[in-house]
Amino acid sequence: MNKLWTMLAGIGVGAAIMYTLDPQTGRRRRAVARDKITSALNKTGDAFGTFSSDVANRARGVYSETTSKVTREPVTDNVLAERVRSRIGRFSSHPGSIEVTVSGGRLTLRGPILKEEVNDVLRSTRDVRGVVDVNDQLEVHDDSTGIPGLQGPGKRPGAAWGFARYNWSPTHRVFATGIGSGLAVWGLTRRRNPAAMLASLAGLAFAVRGATNQELNRIVRFGGGRKPQEATTQGETAATGTTAGTTTTGSTTTGTTTTGTSTGTTSETTTGVGTGRTTTKRSRK
Repeated sequence: MNKLWTMLAGIGVGAAIMYTLDPQTGRRRRAVARDKITSALNKTGDAFGTFSSDVANRARGVYSETTSKVTREPVTDNVLAERVRSRIGRFSSHPGSIEVTVSGGRLTLRGPILKEEVNDVLRSTRDVRGVVDVNDQLEVHDDSTGIPGLQGPGKRPGAAWGFARYNWSPTHRVFATGIGSGLAVWGLTRRRNPAAMLASLAGLAFAVRGATNQELNRIVRFGGGRKPQEATTQGETAATGTTAGTTTTGSTTTGTTTTGTSTGTTSETTTGVGTGRTTTKRSRK
């Protein structure tokens, strides 16, 4: 077994040397490899910088949240209104239609809202730190028919936290990639255990989710083809390009004949194939 691995390693080293030291294209290959390594190092540095910044921001956020609960500093009405708007955006599909007014910590909500969302909005706004009371003046509607402020699909992210969110933070991505990769390697070392193999697959999926920051069903769809919207757009572009190409070909390669009758003048234009010459004959009837 050791001899086999030694032979395979020797073959790989020899192939790498031949690939990089080829007399004709070796210099270009080395330059491309050097550029790719430099780009990977730069991206790695940027990723670690983003990760460290995210961790520092989270630490400051936890510290500020803890100290604010202990000290109970007064909150201005403007700051409180922005907090409420941010919270409403998570539970309402049309947060722009809700008017937020704050006076002395007392919150007033006005505007149209769907019936299925009103309880979540009221409950979430009452939990905002600094809110003393909530005055509910919302216009509740069963559906959005005939209501201008409720038109459009809209989204309700909800109170998603951590891994439940669609867009993971750099900290969660690094954690998921590391833990998932370790779990995948651990499962591969115990191939005879079905549970370990399942854990390996789960770890691999977790690591891919963290590395790409995209939902798994979307990643699988990428492998099966383009998204419908992208495919439609590219199909329209291809159709437009084909039409333009046909028009150009017809006017410069095969030749066209145009006869004008509105002024009594006959104009015949002939383009030679591949010559670029144009001969025009005019005859008056």
